[in-house]
Amino acid sequence: MTQQPAPEARERHYESALMEQIERLRTRWPQAWFERPRAGVYGEHLILVPSFKLPPGYNKTICTVLFLSRISPQCWTHSDGRAGTPVTEFWVDLPDLLLDDGRAPKRSYDCTGHYPQSALQKYGCRAGIWDGVPGFPQWKSVRLFLWRQQHFNPNYQTLFTSAMVIRKRLTTVI
Repeated sequence: MTQQPAPEARERHYESALMEQIERLRTRWPQAWFERPRAGVYGEHLILVPSFKLPPGYNKTICTVLFLSRISPQCWTHSDGRAGTPVTEFWVDLPDLLLDDGRAPKRSYDCTGHYPQSALQKYGCRAGIWDGVPGFPQWKSVRLFLWRQQHFNPNYQTLFTSAMVIRKRLTTVI
């Protein structure tokens, strides 16, 4: 059995792996950054990708995308800090983001309390995702997108590939 490093060493390694991935994100989105997790929550940083361009078909042209990082335990033995789980939801900083015809994008919800209660019954209420980004109260006024990757490979997935999956969803104007 492999012995896990001390918590301080894990945190330093995690931060190092995270910074490498943020630098990779910045090759496409130069203003990308992260916010540290709330106290007592290990390994769940908020990733912010500003200047995310939206294609024609939306009522806005640019937004900031937000998603939570979940780096796998393998990052203790691999320097690249691969993502441990697929992105299952993400947020944009525009709660009023709509399609040009006035409809909400498919499987997206305004987190300012205007989402239909039927959505809670259909999709569940995991860890407060309906009320903004969990653990980051400064991000309450956002739009939630429930979107799962169809294919996920933990040996390949990174923050950059997660952002590209989100990009693909947002360029699919539905």
